[in-house]
Amino acid sequence: MNRILIVDDNESIHADFRKVLQGGAKDKLRSVELELFGEDALGPAPKVHASYRLDDAFQGEQAIKMVDIAAAENDPYALVFMDVRMPPGMDGIKAAGEIWQRHPEVEMVICTAHSDYSWSEMLTQIGVSDKLQFVRKPFDMVSIQQLALSLTKKWELQRQTQATIERLEIEVQQRELAEGKLRALNEDLESRIEARTHEIQQKNEALQDALGHLREAQEHMVASEKMAALGGLVAGIAHEINTPVGIGVTATSHLTQKTNDLLEAYQNKTMKRSDLHSFLQTAREATHMIMSNLNRASELIQSFKQVAVDQSSETRRTFQVREYLEEVILSLRPNLKKTHIEVAVTCDPALSLDSYPGAFGQIISNLTMNAVLHGIGAQASGRIRIDVTPDGDGIILVFEDNGRGIPQDHLKKIFDPFFTTKRGEGGSGLGLHIVYNIVTQTLGGTIQCESVPDAFTRFTLRLPFSPQPGGPHGRNQPI
Repeated sequence: MNRILIVDDNESIHADFRKVLQGGAKDKLRSVELELFGEDALGPAPKVHASYRLDDAFQGEQAIKMVDIAAAENDPYALVFMDVRMPPGMDGIKAAGEIWQRHPEVEMVICTAHSDYSWSEMLTQIGVSDKLQFVRKPFDMVSIQQLALSLTKKWELQRQTQATIERLEIEVQQRELAEGKLRALNEDLESRIEARTHEIQQKNEALQDALGHLREAQEHMVASEKMAALGGLVAGIAHEINTPVGIGVTATSHLTQKTNDLLEAYQNKTMKRSDLHSFLQTAREATHMIMSNLNRASELIQSFKQVAVDQSSETRRTFQVREYLEEVILSLRPNLKKTHIEVAVTCDPALSLDSYPGAFGQIISNLTMNAVLHGIGAQASGRIRIDVTPDGDGIILVFEDNGRGIPQDHLKKIFDPFFTTKRGEGGSGLGLHIVYNIVTQTLGGTIQCESVPDAFTRFTLRLPFSPQPGGPHGRNQPI
């Protein structure tokens, strides 16, 4: 409810204002309206009228003080009806000027019946303002009501507008502040992202360097593993050849002794026919033994030579699969002799590959030694079965042992580099990794593994008769 201050030194004027503004003259006003406009034009009488809080001041100084107090209490006046003559104190024009200097938002209606001031003099005193209205006494009730209604509504709308402007200014300030904070956060975020990106780039470069070193180390270990396998092959050669050569040396030594004995008897002229007959019999047996063991040594050397040359080179040639399997198993015999493991090969003798025999032999050697060391065990008895059958444009090679098997949680890791369950017992974790690389890259095939713990482990290799560069890569999957 808007506040209106009535300033006049005449109490009867105050009473008139109250009658007009607080509804005392409603009926009379309605009668006048009906007389002027007619009921058809006005319609039914309104049920709701504007309401005001009216206060009274009888001197200009009192009015100024009341306006100050109302503003301080945040309950300001919307409209002041100001009389001009109010002796003995300040007149209304000066009081209005004082009020506007402090509270320029107040609506002001100057009420007078005298011409103490001309229009220009009043404007000089209080200034030009859109909040200034003049009413001459005696008042017209309708005019007073309309002025009060329109000016209080105007004041109220301006006040709402000002509040909206202030709210918008606050929102703009808050938005500018938020935008400033957002810019600062964005700058900080960009700085952090840049720093983090730089850090990631440095770590990535370090990882690339580490990966390069790791690959070099892996290649070195793979090469060392191959050389170790070749060294084992050489040791096997020496061990295998030593037996027939040793027998030959023994036979030669025995024949030499018998020859010296016969020569001594001949020189002493004590040689008998029976001595000559015995010598000839011994010589025939010794030469047969020497010849047989030298042939055996020669066969071993040829076999070992071919396997060793193949494993130390990347030469491609056509070879008989069964024959080559037997040569590889023969080269592993020194290791197999220390065990109770039987190796059985099933393969058509006519089956051949145009491939890399060294790589082929390497995978058989690695699978065999893996079965001996990890599958069956060097001290246990067991069986290794190698079955080779033709299949379309290639072969299927099944390598199976009846050892302890591989746990399911290890099955998908067995071809990973450095994966081993024998880390503390000399296992490098590269044996099956080398097998995987040779099968999938060099031989252009696939390899899969299935295993049942305490029953068997089976590797299934699919190899083309004539591999193409970059053949299919088959990872370990149950089949």
